[in-house]
Amino acid sequence: MSSSRITVGKLLAFLIPLSCCVSAVAWAIAIGRFLLERERSKVEVARLQSLTSAPADAERPE
Repeated sequence: MSSSRITVGKLLAFLIPLSCCVSAVAWAIAIGRFLLERERSKVEVARLQSLTSAPADAERPE
């Protein structure tokens, strides 16, 4: 007759790989968000530089 009790060993055998997967997904999301924000900041800097380097009589977007 097999025991249906959950032992600490069985619990750890399940939770450790699960926590590693969750951690890997969290890191992937964090790195993706960092790269996206870095790209957005580059675009924003380029936009601001184009505004400051435009001639004074040129029409500026609002």
